[in-house]
Amino acid sequence: VRRAIIKYAYGGSSIKSSSDGMDWNVYDDAGTGAHYDKFIEVVTAGLQALRDAGFNPVIKGMAWMQGETDYLVSDYKARLKALRDKVRTDLNVPEMPFVMGEIAYQNYGKKNYVNKAIKTISEEEPTLCSFVECGNIAPRCKRESDCAPVQTASGGPFDHLHWSGENLLEIGRMFAAEIVAVNG
Repeated sequence: VRRAIIKYAYGGSSIKSSSDGMDWNVYDDAGTGAHYDKFIEVVTAGLQALRDAGFNPVIKGMAWMQGETDYLVSDYKARLKALRDKVRTDLNVPEMPFVMGEIAYQNYGKKNYVNKAIKTISEEEPTLCSFVECGNIAPRCKRESDCAPVQTASGGPFDHLHWSGENLLEIGRMFAAEIVAVNG
C-alpha cells in the first residue's frame, strides 16, 4: 500500500470571515475564504498529479489543525462542522474521516472553543471524526520572556505559542496514525 499526503497550511488564518478574505470561512454569506479555495485547488492538483503518475488516489482522511487565532470564536463548532461538510462535498467523499488536533490548553485554559468543539464533534460522529491530543506535546512557557531563547534539544520550549520542528513532525505522525486507525 502506498500513501501520499497532500498538504496545505497557512499560519495565523481564521475559520471565520476576515476583512481581508484570507480565511477558511464557508459558514457566513461572505462566500468561501481564500484559504479554503486555495486548499481545494492544492488538493485537486495533487490528486491529478497522482493520477498523471499512474495512481488511482483514494482520499482516506483529512487532518485539521486550527491555530490559536480562533480559541475565542464562540460558534467555532458550527463553523468547523460546516468546513468539514463542505470539504466532504467538494471532494466527493461524504464519509471522509476528519481528524482534528487540539490547541495548547495550558496557554488558553478552559475558555477554549476550539478544543471544546473538536472533542464534541468527535463524540457526535466517533466513526468518522476524532481528535489528536497534541496541544501540549511540548512544554511551553506562560510568557515569552520565560522561554528559552533557542530551541532545546528536546524540542521545546521554543516560544510561548508555537511548536518546534521536532514537535511538528511528531504531530504529523500522530495525525497519520489516527487517520490509519480511523480507516481500520
